[in-house]
Amino acid sequence: MGNRKDALLAASAFISAINEQARKHNDILATVGSLHIYPNVVNAIPSRASLTLEVRSINDNAREAFASYAREIANEVADKYSTDFSLSKRSTFKLNRDAALTEWRSLVTS
Repeated sequence: MGNRKDALLAASAFISAINEQARKHNDILATVGSLHIYPNVVNAIPSRASLTLEVRSINDNAREAFASYAREIANEVADKYSTDFSLSKRSTFKLNRDAALTEWRSLVTS
């Protein structure tokens, strides 16, 4: 079982690292709003995990810098868990006159 490639474990590590990093920045709010695993049955190691990451900030530069850091985290997690990890930007929009949100979609495969 030492060579097991578990997409859910990799996604969990990513979520935890994102949360830890976001807590270090007062001007960033990062939320994983959905997580889907496949095949989502009790007796199978997940081969895919899909999640969304929303990054909010009133500072556009801080939001973009955090998104870059999220990519670094994704690469580190992929290496550690021997998985593939893709992170693609879905949208960016203003929430109000100050704050903006960037939504990312991520796919982890083993």
